[in-house]
Amino acid sequence: MLFPAKEWAAIAEENNSRKKTFVQLAVPLLGVMAFATIFGTWLYTPRELYTVAYVVCRILILWTSLVAGLFLSAAVLTEIMAQKTGVKDHNKSFALMANSASAAYIVIIIVEFFPFIPEFLILALYSCYLFRLGMPKLIQVEGQKQVGYGLLALVITALTHFVMFFLFGNIFRALLL
Repeated sequence: MLFPAKEWAAIAEENNSRKKTFVQLAVPLLGVMAFATIFGTWLYTPRELYTVAYVVCRILILWTSLVAGLFLSAAVLTEIMAQKTGVKDHNKSFALMANSASAAYIVIIIVEFFPFIPEFLILALYSCYLFRLGMPKLIQVEGQKQVGYGLLALVITALTHFVMFFLFGNIFRALLL
């Protein structure tokens, strides 16, 4: 999102399902992420560690943790907002989470291509900014409450992704390596 104010207004007008948002936005980025993982691993991993199982394990950990984290954090956001505002819109919550996470996905792609420059990860904070701009457009929250709900949603999102990454990382490592 290069012009988030205009883009959030357009996204708010759309009535896409979670499936359509996922297929149009997340799946292409996840596909590029898989290619970046394969290419980056091939370039920078010592040859004795570079195996098909190692690459598959890395891709599965990344994909499953990001996808599960995305869906779970959107579901949690939906429930939080339903309790606070009385509006329960799974599609808008998912659109908010997916579109704001797209910046972080792009940063992950860059870091997978160039793992020797982890400083790029700081650019993932742009996702927080996108989330902050998109929240009032997609989930109607009054001004003062935006900061609190936004922080709560971001903490839950971060924890969800961390737990999913840890959980799936251990599962796939045990199965494949």
